[in-house]
Amino acid sequence: AIVDICLNGGRLLVSRNCLERSLLLYRLLSREGADANLVFGISRRDGGLDGHAGIELDGRVVSDHSAHTYDRVAIFGAHGRLARSTHSLL
Repeated sequence: AIVDICLNGGRLLVSRNCLERSLLLYRLLSREGADANLVFGISRRDGGLDGHAGIELDGRVVSDHSAHTYDRVAIFGAHGRLARSTHSLL
């Protein structure tokens, strides 16, 4: 139910910004004891760099279907702990 509300609640309930939406979803799912990961990724597009934030629940992407086009740079697991980083700056 939490995932459905966050993904389909519209602008009145949830921001369309991927970072804001993912942080809210991560917080709510974590509070309920779900195995949620907050995933940050980057992609090179049109000569620039694009960033994205999304959520994985039980190893499955739930917050965005475009997440597969981004290279993961950091994943935060339980209690906001950095679970994995693939970037030398993180």
